[in-house]
Amino acid sequence: MRDESKEYLMLRDEILKDYEIIQNSRNVLYAAVAAILAFAVDQKEALLFLIPYIVIIPVYLVTIDYTLNMYKLGTYLKVFHEQGDFRWENRLYLLNYDIKKRVTRGERFFHAPFMVSAFVCSMLFFAALTYPETFRKASVGFILCFIAGIVLPAAVAVIFLKYKNIEKIQKKYILSWEEVKEKEAKKAAEN
Repeated sequence: MRDESKEYLMLRDEILKDYEIIQNSRNVLYAAVAAILAFAVDQKEALLFLIPYIVIIPVYLVTIDYTLNMYKLGTYLKVFHEQGDFRWENRLYLLNYDIKKRVTRGERFFHAPFMVSAFVCSMLFFAALTYPETFRKASVGFILCFIAGIVLPAAVAVIFLKYKNIEKIQKKYILSWEEVKEKEAKKAAEN
C-alpha cells in the first residue's frame, strides 16, 4: 500500500474516532442533564436547575472542537488525497454544497441539543422561583443566582452565535489547504 493511501486511511480513521467522541459526548449530555433535572424536580430547589450548565457548556465546546477537527481532516483529504482511488470527501462536498443541498445536512441540527437543554434548564429555573417570597428576601445569594440564570443561557447563546454557521468553516479550510498545496508546489518547482 502506498504511503498516501496509508495516510488517507489513517486520517479517515481519525475522523471516525472524532465522530464517535462527538456522539458519546452528546449521549453524556442527555444522560447528565436528564439526571440532574430529575433530581432538581424532586428537590424543588430553583438553583439546581442551573447545575446542568456545568455539563452543557463544556460538552458543547468539546463537540465544536471535535467537529472542527473533523472538518480540518476531511478538507485536508479532499485537497491532498482525492485525485485517485479515494473520492469520498469530494463526493460528499458535491452532494452537500454543489447540488443545492438536496440532501438535508446534519449541521442544521448541530446546535439543537445544547440550545434546547439550555432553554429547558433556564425556563425550569425561572419557573421554580417563588417570586413574591423571593423578592422580599432578595439576598446577595439570590441576586447572584438570578444573575447566573441570565448569564449561563447567554453564554450558550454566545457560543451558538460564534459557531452558528459551522459548516462554512469547511470552505475556509479548503481554501487554506489549497493555499498550502500551492506553496508546496511552488517550493518544489524552485528546487
